[in-house]
Amino acid sequence: MTTSAAADGRAYWHSIHSTRTHSPAPAALRHTLAGTGTLEQRRVRDLIAALDDRPVPGRSYTDTAHYGYELMAQVVAALGGSAIDIARNFPLLCAIYDSAAIHAPRLLTVLHGFNLGIAPILRLGSGADYQQSLLRALEDGTASGAFAGTELGHGTNLAGLQTQAVWQPQQRRFLLHTPSAAAIKWMPNIADPTISKIGIVLARLVVAGIDEGVWPFLVVLRDADGQLTDGIELSALPPSVGGPEMDHAGFRFIEKPLPADALLCGQLAHFDDEGRFHCALSRHRRFHAAIGTIDSGRALYAGAALASARAGWSIATRYARQRLTAGGVLLGDRDGIQRDLVSAAARITAATALSNFTRGRFTTGEGGEPDPTAAPMAMLAKPLATYTARDVLTTCREIVGAQGLSSMNFFGDYIARVAGTVTAEGANSALLVAAGRSIELVATGRAPRYTDISQLRVVDERVPLPWWNAMLREREEAIVTAAREGTLTGGGVVGADTAATEVAIAVTDRLASDAVIAAATATDDPEAEAILRDLGAVFALERINAHAAWYAAHRQLPAKRAGEVQRQLTDRYAALAAHLHTTVLDAFGVPPLPALIDQPDYIEAWSEQLGWRTEDFSEVTAERASSASDPRKA
Repeated sequence: MTTSAAADGRAYWHSIHSTRTHSPAPAALRHTLAGTGTLEQRRVRDLIAALDDRPVPGRSYTDTAHYGYELMAQVVAALGGSAIDIARNFPLLCAIYDSAAIHAPRLLTVLHGFNLGIAPILRLGSGADYQQSLLRALEDGTASGAFAGTELGHGTNLAGLQTQAVWQPQQRRFLLHTPSAAAIKWMPNIADPTISKIGIVLARLVVAGIDEGVWPFLVVLRDADGQLTDGIELSALPPSVGGPEMDHAGFRFIEKPLPADALLCGQLAHFDDEGRFHCALSRHRRFHAAIGTIDSGRALYAGAALASARAGWSIATRYARQRLTAGGVLLGDRDGIQRDLVSAAARITAATALSNFTRGRFTTGEGGEPDPTAAPMAMLAKPLATYTARDVLTTCREIVGAQGLSSMNFFGDYIARVAGTVTAEGANSALLVAAGRSIELVATGRAPRYTDISQLRVVDERVPLPWWNAMLREREEAIVTAAREGTLTGGGVVGADTAATEVAIAVTDRLASDAVIAAATATDDPEAEAILRDLGAVFALERINAHAAWYAAHRQLPAKRAGEVQRQLTDRYAALAAHLHTTVLDAFGVPPLPALIDQPDYIEAWSEQLGWRTEDFSEVTAERASSASDPRKA
C-alpha cells in the first residue's frame, strides 16, 4: 500500500508537469492570479528562471549579498542593456519583481535600484549635466542606485528626518550634514566596497535658516572604484537576522559639498539668480510629490511578496502529493492540510486581486502620471500583501515540516525577503496608521479628497454582492462613521493610532473582498468565475470570523447568521479542495522549482544531494538477501 501511494504521488507530479492530462486552469484565472498571460511576462519569467539562482551551501553572507548585483547586471543586459528603459516601464518592472521573487530571491533584494535609484531622477531631474552623467552610470550597470531615506532615530518617518542640506547661495552649492546621532542614515545597502553607488538621499533643505522641507538629493556615495567619496563616514552593519542578505550600512555626512543640480525638484521648485528658493506647494504636498516613487515601490513589493507566497504554496501542495503520513495516507489527502491550503489560496487570491488593481492605477492616470488614488491604495495593498505572504509562507513551511527549515527548499529565502518587505517602503504598521488618519485629514481640509481611503472603489456599485461582502461593508461603514465622530472604541482601540489602524483594516477587508468579485465579474469563463467566487467567499467569511467579537458586540452576528457563516465555509473548503492540486495549482503559474522537495521524487533528490544514489541502497538490499539465502555467505 505504501509503495503504491508513493508511486501514485510521483505519477501525479509527472502528469501535471509533462502531459498536462489534468484539467488546466482557464487562461483568465491564471492571468488573474499569476499575471503571466502576456508574451512579455512569460519572456521575463523564463529569462529570470534561467539565472538558476538557488541557495549555495557555504557561501558567505557578504558573497551572497554581492551576488544580487551580478544577477542585476545580467538581467539588464538580457533586457536590452538599458536600466533606464526598464525603470520607465512599470508593467515590465512588475514582471521582473514577481519573477525574481519566485526564481531569483537574491536578485529581488537589489531591484529597488530601478524605482528608488533611477526613477526619481527621471521624474524630478532637470536634465543638467551632473544628473545626466550619473544617470548614464546607472544605465549601463557600472553603478547601482541606492536610496538613503531612513535614519537611526526616525526610522521610516521620512517627514521627521534631520539630515540637512544647507544652501550656500554665493557658492551655489549645498552642504550635506548629519547634525546628530539620531540622523545617521540607517541601513541603505552601500557597504559593498566593490560596487559604485549613486544615492538618492532624503535631506531637509535649509535656505537662509528656513526649513523648506524634505527633498531628494542626488549624491555619489561610492565612486567608480567603489571608494567612499569625501564627506562620508560609513560603518557596515552586522548580518541581518531573519532578513535577506544585503550590504547594509550606517553612515553620516560631514559637510559634504553638492552642486546645485544635486537637488531633484523637477518643476516643483527652483532657485532664482539671487539664490532665493521658490516653491508654491504646501509642505505636505511638496513632501509627497518629492517622494512619489516610494508609492510605486509599495505596489511592486506587494506583488512580489504575493509571488513568493504562490511559490511557497505551490511547493507545499506538490510535496503533499508525495509525502506519506501514518497509515500510508498522502499528506495532501489529510483534510486538515486541505483546509489550510484552501484558506491560504483564498488569502493569496484576495490580496493579489487588490494588488492588481493597485498596480493598474499606476499606469492609468492622465499624461502618463499615476491615478491620484494609486498612492492611498498602495498604502493598503502593501500591508495586506506582505502580511498575507508572511502568514501563508509560515503555514506552508509548517505543512512541509522539517523540510521547510532546509535552505535547499527555498522557504528560508522567501520568508526572509517577505520579512524585509514588511518594513521596506514604509513599515506596515505606520502605513496603516497613516492611511486610517486620511479620513480625518480630508474632513478637516488638511489633505486632498482623493486620499480618503473610505472613498476608494474597485467594483462597480451596481454589481450585486454576496451577503458576506455586504457584512464587510457594513462593518467598514460603522467603523468609519465612529472614527469621524470620535466614538470608535473596543476591538483593541486604545488611542488615535489604534483607531486609525482599525479603520484601515476595515477598508482593506472590503477592498480586497470586492476586488475578487470585480475580477470574477470581468471574466467570461464560467469555470474561472466560479472558482474566483468560491475563493473570494472563503476570504470574506474568514474575515467575518476574525471579527466575530466585533459583529457580536454590534448585534450583527446572531446565532443563525453565525451558523450560516460556518456552513458556507465548510461547503467552500470542500468544493475548493477538489481543485487544489489541479486547477488552482495551475492558475498560480509556478513551474517546478529547484527546491529538493519540488522534484518528481524528493527522496531520490535528497539522496543525490547527500552523495548517495538510490541504486546504492538497492545493491545493499540485494546483497543482504543473497547472504540470507546462502549460509556460506552469512
